[in-house]
Amino acid sequence: MRASKIASLVVGVMFLLTLWWGKRDWLTILTILIATGLIVACWFIAHGVALRFYMLFLGVMNSCVPLSLLLEDLVCAARTPSRERRPDSLSPSLTDYTRSTTSAVRPSQLTSR
Repeated sequence: MRASKIASLVVGVMFLLTLWWGKRDWLTILTILIATGLIVACWFIAHGVALRFYMLFLGVMNSCVPLSLLLEDLVCAARTPSRERRPDSLSPSLTDYTRSTTSAVRPSQLTSR
């Protein structure tokens, strides 16, 4: 139980840094206030027993996010090729513009006078 209380203090300091970084974003402030309220509530529920499980939940979710991002990149990269490999996937307006400007140039316009 003591380790979860120390971990909650570290998480609290990180929450303060996050609040400083996202000063005017109301969603960040609201999310951190709710999470802080949960930490304070868990600190006093059954002398910190609930805090152990909340800190465990935060740690597991923290490790699942990079894993899900990695899997998403691996799965999506196999299905859809990137735009760098497919230049024909550019927007039609840009392609139409380049075609119209290159087809409008006559060979007589290229010679210097």
